[in-house]
Amino acid sequence: MTTCYTRAYNALHLEMFAFLGWGVLTAVGAFGLSKTEDLRLDRPAAAYAGLLFGLPVLVLLGQQAFGLAVPYFGMVVIAIYYLLVAGCTCLLGGFAAAWFRGLPLTSSLGFNLINAALKAFVGVAVASSLAGIAQYLQVPLPEFLVSPLNQIGASYGNLRQQNLFALLGVLGLIALIVLRSTAGRPQWRSDGLAVLVFLTLLIAIVLSTSRTGALLVGIISIWGLVESWRARQLMWMLLLALPTYLLFRYIAVQIDLQGLLPFHGTNRPGLISTALEGDYWRQIIWTKSLALVRSHPIWGVGFGNIAYAMFTETLPVPSASVTEHAHNIFLQMAVELGAPIAAAWAFVLAILIVRSRHALRSFEGRSLAVFLLAVMIHSLLEYPLWYAYFLLPGAFALGVFTQIGALFRTEIRAPAMSPMNGSLGVDSASAVPNKAASYARAVGIGGVSTIILALFGLWDYAKVSPSYELNSSVPLPDRVIQSYESVLFLNLADYSALNLTGVSPATAAVQLRLANRVAHFRFDPQVAATHAAAASLTGQMALAKASAYRLWLKDKDAAERLRLALAGSGLPQALELSAFLSKPTFVPWP
Repeated sequence: MTTCYTRAYNALHLEMFAFLGWGVLTAVGAFGLSKTEDLRLDRPAAAYAGLLFGLPVLVLLGQQAFGLAVPYFGMVVIAIYYLLVAGCTCLLGGFAAAWFRGLPLTSSLGFNLINAALKAFVGVAVASSLAGIAQYLQVPLPEFLVSPLNQIGASYGNLRQQNLFALLGVLGLIALIVLRSTAGRPQWRSDGLAVLVFLTLLIAIVLSTSRTGALLVGIISIWGLVESWRARQLMWMLLLALPTYLLFRYIAVQIDLQGLLPFHGTNRPGLISTALEGDYWRQIIWTKSLALVRSHPIWGVGFGNIAYAMFTETLPVPSASVTEHAHNIFLQMAVELGAPIAAAWAFVLAILIVRSRHALRSFEGRSLAVFLLAVMIHSLLEYPLWYAYFLLPGAFALGVFTQIGALFRTEIRAPAMSPMNGSLGVDSASAVPNKAASYARAVGIGGVSTIILALFGLWDYAKVSPSYELNSSVPLPDRVIQSYESVLFLNLADYSALNLTGVSPATAAVQLRLANRVAHFRFDPQVAATHAAAASLTGQMALAKASAYRLWLKDKDAAERLRLALAGSGLPQALELSAFLSKPTFVPWP
């Protein structure tokens, strides 16, 4: 649930812009829908959706009150902000679906709005894919679009990580297929352009080398089998997704092995060993996460403390792999919020899905189900949903899906009628028109709050970002001091301050206090080295050795650099820790 950002302007900066855009959409949409006559909403579905996002908010507030959460109030505020925005977005999706119910059969307004949104989504996916393909072909691109790690598709201007890049391509495929197939009224009539977009997205997914992306493409083809059976006609674009992916994968591997287009990145399609190592790494993370759940079953380790707990606690895996995510959304909640909360959250989600299962009667409902399944599978294998680009579209899709499910469950209208293609009726025992308008206005107020907080976040982040600029005329100490004017991002201010000066007897006490705080936010090798050195110089040798041993497990090169630096200082405590690093042994965390 936490993420470190150490570039002047990066993913967090872009996410604030994403929230700003969604805030405008939510405010305009919700206030507009509140003026719709006879607006109705399935209240149980909306209540379960609200509980889905509200339950973690209550737990975060409780952990903050009792001092269990990460010692940075701003991180907790941002997490709550994410959840509240997602909840408002989900309810907005529900109101949109309820509004479409009341449209007459002759109306094309709602239909055109949906298709415009889908086309925009496809456009974003294609633009992202083209940037990734150009990166693979070594086409010169501005730094804005190129990842420092040379991971295909991963950059500030595109996405942070190649699995996210692949997920966007998969969701773009789903949107394209819906545009081509909606209720016999395709809105993407150009066959040639559709095929070109289809191939572009698949090529980009192949080049990402994401196994999660490959799995999701396979699910799309299974969806094609289901649709072909129901419609009694072949859905070629769906059925060909997996075979085309496998063909492109084979071609990419052969090109890579022949060295025709050498790409010196960390994820080349020909490096099968890299994929296997990635699987082992994920297994380590899951094993460590389960161990943390067993040792902290009720209250968890506290929000934001997963990296600190993985680094400090005795775990059954002989590795110091530290991550800020459990790479599974349910494990993430169990580790940080406690197993009972994770189980309760999963139970609410299961109820919501089961109540909405009747949405599968329509093509649009099944399309939304595949969309949500793709996002959920990604959250079970990769980073959880704490990422605006997929959290908010996923929340909106969930809101629409639940209301379509409620529509068919109560049999308001004939199941053969498509919710995106005509009037959906208005009578329901659980749909009350008067309160629905009030709820919509409340969601609109939430949208306005989103705009205000996003603008504040952008303004506040600008105080911290200069301390991470590489080329600045302002001295670094002055920039670090300025970063402490921030309200929400003091964790980044502490991180920059920790790396400002080296550890010495005069600064050791201050550095240790800083390192103890920063360690809850990010316990990387640099933080661990500073922590160990500062602890040794303040006489806390047991803590220093425990930190140094874990540093040695995680990064032996960093541990060797620390050993040499300590040996060169000539100080007795430093020499003792240096000797320990020559032959490190396990030391429990004090």
